[in-house]
Formats: sequence, C-alpha cells, structure tokens
Amino acid sequence: MADPYADADTPWRNPQILRNLFVEQGLNTAEIAEELGASDTTVQKWLDEHGIKKKETINKDRPWRDEELVRELYHNQQLTIPELADELECGYATAHEWIHKHEIETRGKYEESRRVRRRNPPGHRITKSGYEVVETTISGSTREVRIHRLVVVAEQGFEALNGKIVHHRNGIPWDNRPENLEIMSNEEHAKVHRPVEVRWGHRSPRDAHKGADTDA
Repeated sequence: MADPYADADTPWRNPQILRNLFVEQGLNTAEIAEELGASDTTVQKWLDEHGIKKKETINKDRPWRDEELVRELYHNQQLTIPELADELECGYATAHEWIHKHEIETRGKYEESRRVRRRNPPGHRITKSGYEVVETTISGSTREVRIHRLVVVAEQGFEALNGKIVHHRNGIPWDNRPENLEIMSNEEHAKVHRPVEVRWGHRSPRDAHKGADTDA
C-alpha cells in the first residue's frame, strides 16, 4: 500500500522526513520549515499529527540541549548567561531559552546583572583633575579608588593610610611613583596647599593645576 504522506510536493507531511530532521538531526521547526519550504506552523502541525517528539539523546553539535551540562555550568560553576553562551558556542538568546526549557531556576535579572558586572575587570580612567582611578560596580552602585592611594597601600599597608591624605610632592596628580607620594594628616595637607604666601599672591606648585581637589 502506498504511503499516503509520501508526496514530493508536501514533504512536511512525511513522518520519516520529519523524524529525521527533528529527532535525528535536531533541527527546530523554523529550520525544518526553511529546509522543506513550509511555515513553522505547518511543520509543528504535522509533528503533532505524527506524534513526533525529541529523543532523550543530545545532539553533540547543540550542547545547550544537554540539561545536565547546562545545569552544571550555570548552577554549579556559577557562569553568567553570557559566559554560558560563550562556553556552549551559541547566542545569548539560545542559552537563555534553554535554561528555561530545562526548567533550571534562574538567578533573576538583578542578580544576573550584578554577576556580569562583578566578573568584568574594573574600569580605569583619568579624572578632569588628572588623577588616575579604578572603578567597579557593586550592589548597583559605582565605587572608585585613586591609584595613588592603592600605591601607598601596596607600599605601607592599610593602617598607614587610615584617616590620612596622600600628597603628590611635585604637585603632578598623575605622577604616582612611590617616591612622589607622601602621607599627611588633613592639617598638614592644608598647610602645603594653602601656605602663608598665598595672601601675597604666591601659589604652591599643586595650586597651578586647575580643578584640583583635596586629596593630592
């Protein structure tokens, strides 16, 4: 008896063709529709008509379909979705879609966003006053620290800097060589930048730099 679905003009009706494309090759309905010249709605209709469903085996070329692997990377290794997509060599949307298809509990938009920012290296910039700073985002707020303070911490430790100001001896805020940095109290620092001679029109080296602020 002839196969009623074996019509060359309507290959999307053929269960053998659909099973091969959908189950064996692991194509989705849109890809099958493009392959057979039909709409994805039509493909889905005939998949349902023939009761064709995905096998439990995973297509090695599509690792994001492997629930165990996705769960291991996302939950156990704590990868962010962009990192998961890179690891699986797929797009962000595909990684996100399959996390939900596998019914894997997500971390939520805020937590995911926080992890993405925390995994990115701190930013580096120079302020308008000429100071080098590094900055990062923690719990939704951006925090920064000046490089010259980090240099002093590296040289002398946190305790030495507690409640103190770091002064640039030559008045150049981007010259962060250890020998150019001096720890001072607020009072000492104020005297350096506001000497008695100021009243007579003289200026200290640091005052020559416009836009300077308190920590020099």
